[in-house]
Amino acid sequence: MEKLHSSAGIQLESVFMPSSIKPPSATKTLFLIGAGVRHLEMEGNIVKVTAIGLYLEEKAVESLAIKWKCKTDVELMDSDEFYNDITNGCFEKLVQVSMLVPLTGKHFSETTSQKMVMLWNEDGTYDDVDAATIDKYLEVFKDENLKPGGRGGKSCPYGTSWALLGTF
Repeated sequence: MEKLHSSAGIQLESVFMPSSIKPPSATKTLFLIGAGVRHLEMEGNIVKVTAIGLYLEEKAVESLAIKWKCKTDVELMDSDEFYNDITNGCFEKLVQVSMLVPLTGKHFSETTSQKMVMLWNEDGTYDDVDAATIDKYLEVFKDENLKPGGRGGKSCPYGTSWALLGTF
C-alpha cells in the first residue's frame, strides 16, 4: 500500500500514525517527524513486519537546527551523527511500533535486541548496563503474542532513547 500523508498524519499499510500525540508518559505534545515500514526475512521471504513512527517534542527542531540547519535531506538521512543527536538529544521522544503481521514476543525481542547489541558493539559502547537492559527487554516480551496493530492489538510505544531509528 502506498504511504499517504496528510496534516492529520501518515497511513503506513494498515497503520495510521497521527501527526501529533500526547502519550501519558510525556509532559508535552510530541510531533511525528518520520515513519516507515520495517522488513524481516521470514522463511526465505522478505516480509513487512512493523510500522514505526518517531515523535519528538517541538524544541527538538530548535535544538537540532543549531548544528544541522544547512544540511540537505540526503546529508541528514546518511548521517549516523544526526541520528545520534536525535537519540541523545535533551528533549522528549517516543518511538511507536505497530505490528503488521503476528509475531511472538520472543521473536520480536530477540531480533530487535540482536540489532541493538550489534550497533552498540560497532560503536564500542556495549557494557554491563546494556546487557542487563537487554535481559529485561527479553523478559518483558518473552510470553507475549504481538498482533497486527501492536501488542494485544495496540501499538507499543517506547519512550526511551535507543539507537534503533530505522534499523529493525
